Amino acid sequence: MATKKIVKDKSSKNFSLENTNGMEEIFADGISSLMIGRNVSKVIFHTDSVSDDDTDGKLRKAVLTLIMSTPTLILTCKRILEAAKESKDKLTDNEHMNIEINKLLDSINID
Repeated sequence: MATKKIVKDKSSKNFSLENTNGMEEIFADGISSLMIGRNVSKVIFHTDSVSDDDTDGKLRKAVLTLIMSTPTLILTCKRILEAAKESKDKLTDNEHMNIEINKLLDSINID
């Protein structure tokens, strides 16, 4: 069963978002590959685990390939960074993470 809700984004445009209850959520530790094209871009996300072969114990497992138009990807990145910067006060719960996150957020310059 799908649920719908009205969403208002930063551009003040309302839109209807249909959310299917069975929608899959995928966790990722990072990005393994980023290919930016003129029209379309591809991002490969991975999880980290331990390997028992000759890779110094590091193993990255690809868990998601995201393909989207390049302008949409750039806008998405901008919106994520803006939201992170706006939520700066809520992002940390310990001193070490606070310093790291503050350095990252302070280095972001969004026009």
